[in-house]
Amino acid sequence: MAANKLSKFAEVDYNANAYKGKYKPSHPRKFHPEWVERFDLVNVTLPKVDVNRPNAAVGHSVTEYFAGIDCPFAPYDLRHAYAVRTLTYQIDPSIAARFMGHSREVHEEVYRYWIDRATLQREFDRALNRSDRPRPPAI
Repeated sequence: MAANKLSKFAEVDYNANAYKGKYKPSHPRKFHPEWVERFDLVNVTLPKVDVNRPNAAVGHSVTEYFAGIDCPFAPYDLRHAYAVRTLTYQIDPSIAARFMGHSREVHEEVYRYWIDRATLQREFDRALNRSDRPRPPAI
């Protein structure tokens, strides 16, 4: 598939206009910033999808569009991949949730299953290696 077709969807927040839905408007940041140039994200053109209806209907239209351009992944895969990238960039979950337009609780409930062992180990090592970490009590 041509990269320009994917550029229409790379890092796009589909929920930015779904004010009546379950997501709040968000202001996503680009993780990886190099993709802005690679996928021409400055000149993004969205398909004509009526966003003034329930999220399920909007999602169905976007899913149909993806299928129509033979996209090898589902639209929600982009959202999940974005959440995982915020983990690899070590973004605090509260901030990542705000980027994505939902609460920290929702963010942790939905995306905690995507945390791999390497990320868990990295966070554990980082916590133990902090110079200001709590020390055990003297016995």
